[in-house]
Amino acid sequence: MNTLVISASEEVLGVSSFQKAIKHVFLGNAVVRENYDQTISSPSVTMNIPAVIQRKEYKSVPYEPLTKVSCSPRGVLRRDSYTCQYCESKLNKSVKIEEVTRKPSLIKVYATVDHVIPQAAGGRNSWHNLVACCGLCNRIKADKSLKNSGLKLIREPHEPRGFMEVVRVRFGQISDLWVDYLYDF
Repeated sequence: MNTLVISASEEVLGVSSFQKAIKHVFLGNAVVRENYDQTISSPSVTMNIPAVIQRKEYKSVPYEPLTKVSCSPRGVLRRDSYTCQYCESKLNKSVKIEEVTRKPSLIKVYATVDHVIPQAAGGRNSWHNLVACCGLCNRIKADKSLKNSGLKLIREPHEPRGFMEVVRVRFGQISDLWVDYLYDF
């Protein structure tokens, strides 16, 4: 579970683990603006898990508009909602290759990123050429073209567009409690 971190001037600084957010609150560096319904307990304290915290001191952040996001494997998987773009299998981001080696049935949920136009054929690492892919489809396609592999894309790859898609790709899953702060950004 993650916590949105905003500055004293209410600019989005980023996302942190809820544990780090609680640490900042207890150290007096931040205040809680929104809470999740879930609680966390220690021997002496029970508190709601913070959904949004606001730093008390102003922290200068270089302005980087949330209209673009760098292309990365994690970003591609988030853009495609951890769904194989060839067979629509739901991918599991926590399955590691070692587990697939021990238990081959996990290959359908193993998350990989595939080059639609293979690198060997000049394909680039770009939003328009990378898709989320299960391990099995990635093995089938290998370094072949789409036509030669027999696979078909369910959606054309694209650069994330629109404010909320860019935020989701950059930060991962977005809590409903963050939306008001993200729109103000």
